[in-house]
Amino acid sequence: MNPQGSLVTLPSFKRSTMLFTLGWASLAAVFSFSIAMVVWGRNGDGSINF
Repeated sequence: MNPQGSLVTLPSFKRSTMLFTLGWASLAAVFSFSIAMVVWGRNGDGSINF
């Protein structure tokens, strides 16, 4: 077996794992921001009065 072949596939696997993690993190960030905009648009829950 060629040892260089396994070294070439390792960064590709890490890159796809990183992209998968980045995708889930961005989805969580967009979801959280969306909830924050809804709460802000409805003027919060009334617990903080400015």
